[in-house]
Amino acid sequence: MRFNDERTKRDSISTELALRITKVAKLKQRYEVYTITLNTDTSSEDNALAQAQYVIK
Repeated sequence: MRFNDERTKRDSISTELALRITKVAKLKQRYEVYTITLNTDTSSEDNALAQAQYVIK
């Protein structure tokens, strides 16, 4: 009886850990995509500004 309870607890803890690891991985991917899009938008705006300044000169 005790062995089954310990096994059940261990299995539930393993499942919870796997879910948390998956959530963390998803959040990391979202953050990376978010930062990439922000950096891309900023660099394209800077590039457009530089081109406009070149045309004005």
